[in-house]
Amino acid sequence: MENRQNDSSQSDKPEDWLNGALIFARALGLMLNENEGLVVNLTGDLTYYGDESVTKVVVFRKDQMVRIVDCTDEKLKEGDFVIISDVNPN
Repeated sequence: MENRQNDSSQSDKPEDWLNGALIFARALGLMLNENEGLVVNLTGDLTYYGDESVTKVVVFRKDQMVRIVDCTDEKLKEGDFVIISDVNPN
């Protein structure tokens, strides 16, 4: 396997960043089981669709895709694994 991370011939274009993000999302999809997710804090320049009031999200796998939703449960902390359900237990 060749490491191109420090290759000066590699460009730093938006397409490269998008491609890297897509590869990373695919890797997450392979690691997570259906309806499993992980809580992630939004720090620095990260925002949830530009909404700066959202401070954490859940990244999860649903219907063979990696998805992101805002996390409103204050008890959950970064790194917690969660199960996503379509049924409201209340």
